[in-house]
Amino acid sequence: MASTSDQSADEELAGAGVGGGGAIHGEAGRDGSGGGELDDGEVANGDRSGRGAADRAAADGGSANGGAADGWDANGGAADGWDANGGAVDGGGAGRRAVSGEGGLGARLGEVAGAVRVRVPATSANLGPGFDVFGLALTRYDELMVIPGGDGVTVEVSGAGEGEVALDESHLVVRSIRAGLDALGASVPGFTLRCENRIPHGRGLGSSSAAIVGGIAAAYGLAGEPLDRDHVLELANEIEGHPDNVAAAALGGFTIAWTDDGGTGRAIQLEPLAELSVVAYVPSTRVLTKQARGLLPDVVPHADAAANAGRAALLVAALTSRPSLLMTATEDWLHQEYRQPAMPESLALVHKLRGSGLAAVISGAGPTVLVLGGEPERAEEAPDGWHRYELGIDPLGVQVWSADAEQLLAEGGNERSRTRVEHLEAAD
Repeated sequence: MASTSDQSADEELAGAGVGGGGAIHGEAGRDGSGGGELDDGEVANGDRSGRGAADRAAADGGSANGGAADGWDANGGAADGWDANGGAVDGGGAGRRAVSGEGGLGARLGEVAGAVRVRVPATSANLGPGFDVFGLALTRYDELMVIPGGDGVTVEVSGAGEGEVALDESHLVVRSIRAGLDALGASVPGFTLRCENRIPHGRGLGSSSAAIVGGIAAAYGLAGEPLDRDHVLELANEIEGHPDNVAAAALGGFTIAWTDDGGTGRAIQLEPLAELSVVAYVPSTRVLTKQARGLLPDVVPHADAAANAGRAALLVAALTSRPSLLMTATEDWLHQEYRQPAMPESLALVHKLRGSGLAAVISGAGPTVLVLGGEPERAEEAPDGWHRYELGIDPLGVQVWSADAEQLLAEGGNERSRTRVEHLEAAD
């Protein structure tokens, strides 16, 4: 049976980040009926793609799970005024205005703010047996701010990729914004893009997918259109070449992705268990996706393919209702062991953790190692030179809201962003 690749393009050193200020109080319901509310009079975009629930939307001053955070607690949860799920702690009030999903950001973009702010989660693909199919959105974020104006593009980057990535039209976020605007029939000749990157590059945590999904989502805000997540996924798949990571970044939660007969990226989102914990072990070294992909065989034994199919089906149940099955459900025969030459330390750590009864897998194309479920305190300390992060599952996916460009510029937004990044890194 022929083997497919789990990545079509290397995780580019490109980012998505924000220049500070304000936070979401809620997003519009996925059925388009609810309006999100923001601090300081900011207005959230509507959302047409059909996921509206109490824990997904906040209207009339309610809070929503998955808001932006100014800090992280020791467990990787939101801090500084946000609840453990990343939702707003206070319930809104005077000066905060809900907007319907049908009107969305577009109806008031010109009135409220010319700038658009985006937050997009890190993601892990494969999760063991779900090769090229499964994705999981994690509570670590890249953020961006886009301020329209002028004829050219200015790019500022802090955090991951600073001093390494392109600062012109070739930047992956810029290219994704352009692709999104073209698809929407909109034109924004010039803008300033400020990126605040917390997702490490080249580590199998979806940095390129975050850049692509974040850029397309920003295009929706700039075009004054309610966010259509299905369309975001389609466009992101065209750029990235595979839908697993971009699906999780666009939809949040646990995703099952595929391409239809016409090559269009599709996905469904499932809600994993609320108590599901994730521990990520991130090494200091990078592994190029092209290198990891090149180690995979063109043909695998039928028995291995059949075993993986069974484990993948079991993993759906384990993540959503039967966590006791995670050890068995995360077994893989298609890709992880073949990649050992590119990441021997990662595979050694996977074997060690699994030997201790922990459901450890390679995240995406590696070299990050992920432990799913269990008690985070049972997971070992990071090896020398590695970082260990205790994370949760992001339930919402990419978020878009408006920002007052003049206010942000007057306040020195990017300097504030750098301060926030330093705070977050210190908390890590």
